[in-house]
Amino acid sequence: MYVLKAEILKFWYDLKRYKFNYLIGLLATFIFLTGIYRGVTSSSEESGNATTFIGLILWIFAARCISDASDNLFEERYYGTIEQISVTRFSLPNIFMARFFVDLLFAVIRIFFIGLPMFILFSPKIGIFFTTLENSIITTIVIISIIITLYGFGLLLAALGFMFLRIGSFSSVFQYLILFFSGIVIPYESMPQPLRAFSNLLPMGLGIRVLSGIEKNMLLFKEILLTILYSILIFTVAVITFKKSVRHVKQTGKYSAY
Repeated sequence: MYVLKAEILKFWYDLKRYKFNYLIGLLATFIFLTGIYRGVTSSSEESGNATTFIGLILWIFAARCISDASDNLFEERYYGTIEQISVTRFSLPNIFMARFFVDLLFAVIRIFFIGLPMFILFSPKIGIFFTTLENSIITTIVIISIIITLYGFGLLLAALGFMFLRIGSFSSVFQYLILFFSGIVIPYESMPQPLRAFSNLLPMGLGIRVLSGIEKNMLLFKEILLTILYSILIFTVAVITFKKSVRHVKQTGKYSAY
């Protein structure tokens, strides 16, 4: 709890100090996602608009967790503070998990300020995901699984960035691969077979297929199960890899290398 409270206070003071920067960031993201949504839905059938909207909103989590974990770690190492953090009574994995939780809260706030105006502007029929109890449960489970998978990939990239310093440079590229090849912008059905296989490996690929199926009144039970299992697998691998990377850095003493 102490770690979580400290991270919340740290973020709060950062938000107060750089509120103008955060507001500009929200505006830029709103313009970008609005343009993407309008561009995709203007040339497609109305039946795919709800999945596109939900996909773009969930991508906000990707934009936060995929890049921020690596960026924060690089910043700590650049300023030489990562070693100071590591000698506190709180473990590095616990500190980063607290940061992920704070990032999650901020992502929810961003979704409110970006998603609500987009919803008012375009009126996507997202109610189709909650027309029945079964659809509501599956949609909720899939959305949670997607978020867990995204944060798992973020933690995994941070872990690899501990050992391989240049990995963090690919985080921004990865988040745009998620945006364009998860079935949000380019429909899964129109992708060539190799690209479909790649889409299934992305954090949002399987989940977007499930949501698209619900919108088309099809329940893809195989994809639902795979989405849940994939989220558990990625997050488990990410936690194990992060702990091993911390031990590796402690043994080699490369805390401040950049």
